[in-house]
Order: sequence, then C-alpha cells, then structure tokens
Amino acid sequence: GFLWIGTRGGLARFDGAGFVVYKAGTPNSIPNDSITGLAEGRNGNLWISSAGGLTSYRDGHFHTYNRKNGIPGQSIWRIAADPAGGVWAVTRRSELFHFNGSTVHRYNCPCGGRVQEVNALLEDKQGNLWIATFHGLFELRHNGSFERFTHSNGLASGRVYALALDQQGRLWTAGDGGLSYYQSGRFRAVPVPGLNTATLLAFDPNQKDHAIWTGSTGQGLFRLSSQGVERLGAAQGLVSDEVYLLYFTQDGSLWLGADNGLNEMSNSAVISYGPS
Repeated sequence: GFLWIGTRGGLARFDGAGFVVYKAGTPNSIPNDSITGLAEGRNGNLWISSAGGLTSYRDGHFHTYNRKNGIPGQSIWRIAADPAGGVWAVTRRSELFHFNGSTVHRYNCPCGGRVQEVNALLEDKQGNLWIATFHGLFELRHNGSFERFTHSNGLASGRVYALALDQQGRLWTAGDGGLSYYQSGRFRAVPVPGLNTATLLAFDPNQKDHAIWTGSTGQGLFRLSSQGVERLGAAQGLVSDEVYLLYFTQDGSLWLGADNGLNEMSNSAVISYGPS
C-alpha cells in the first residue's frame, strides 16, 4: 500500500521507495495545496480536506466536492472517516457535517462559528462522534444531541488537541494537562511526567504491551508503558523535536510528521526522510 502525507505545499504519496507529489493546478489532482487533513475510508478510498474543498481519491482519480455539492464551506478544516465509507468534516468556521458521497447532512454543533476551533474528530465503536476543541470536548449522539465535557467531567483540561481509541476501543484525549480516558460516563486524567501539554496521541494496534505514544510540538515524543516513560527527540534520531502527527501503519510502523521531514520507526530503527 501507499503512505499519504498532507502538507501546506501539496499532497505526497510514498510507495516505500520514492515520493509522488500532487499539486493544485495540474490535471487529476487536488484543488488546493494547503492540505488540512487525511482520512482513510473503506475499500481504499482516501478523503482529503483542504482550503479548496473536500476531495476523494480512489483508483487513481481525484474528485472534489464543494458548495455546488451542498458542502457548507469552501475551506474544510478537519475530517474523520466513518466505518460505512462516509466522512465527518468541519469547515474552517467549524460548521459540522457528514457526507456519504452523495448527500450532505449538517449538524448544529455548539462549536460552530468559531474559526479553526476544532482540533480533531473521531467516531467511536458505538457510532458516536467526538469533537475536540479549544473550549471542551463534544459528543454527538445517535439522537442528534450534543454533550460537552470539560475539566469538571474529569478531563485533564477543556483544551483538547487529539483523540484516539486504544486497543479496547476506549476513547483517549490529549490536551493541556496531559492525557485523559473515558470510562463509565466520565473522564479520568493521566498526567505525563515532563509533558504539560499533549498535542499528539496514538496506539499501536498490534502491540501487546498497551503502550501510549504521545508528545507535543517542540517536546518530541513520549512513550508510556508498564516500564515507565521513554522520551525521544532529535538527540535520539528524530528529524526534529517539532512533531505534529503520529500514525501507525498496519504493519506496526510508526510514522512521525515533523516540521522538516518524516521519521519511520520500526523494530527500534529510526529512518529519516527530508525534503529533496
């Protein structure tokens, strides 16, 4: 398979040997070079959000949806795929909607109206949508109602930057104050020694030790396990301490997106990829 990387300068595809870059203005490509999100859909479909709309890629072809298709805004800010093949999305002005490839369903999210307010979207195993914002965590339930969670509900902080499900399907959040997990209708905070603000979060679906990978822009990478806390940064081979994204592939490799390149971590080896 391919690894797709979204940047402010276009979309890149990596096949294990080299990169192919897609830029706006070329045939069969993206509508805008400022990529804000990627989400893997069903059957190999890739969803791409950008300042130019919502784009799908499948079987070598790009197709962009925008206001003409009922999308509420031209600039799409965050996306998350759903198990049925559709996609959840928010515009730059935090207008929330769901798109199944043909029909747009809009939701009146309490987060709406604030520019670039939403940091992450995630649908859990029960089909509820979680929305991480600067002013709390929102849950969209099946009946269309929203519930807001803050520090008073057990979250480490109301500022939430990243969301992930662990191997048991339990929801975790990363934000100011560290990590939190959701259990029995309430959150429980998990502080990370040496990390006041967590902006990254990932779990290896193949690992048996239930390690938690987290970190923050400028502070590198932290690995929490039963053996304690391990910290990794530029001194340990990362291209930078400015890490923006974590992603596990199906084979268990961890990819890190940083301000000046990529790292692949596999079997304790760290491989770096930089701009050509």
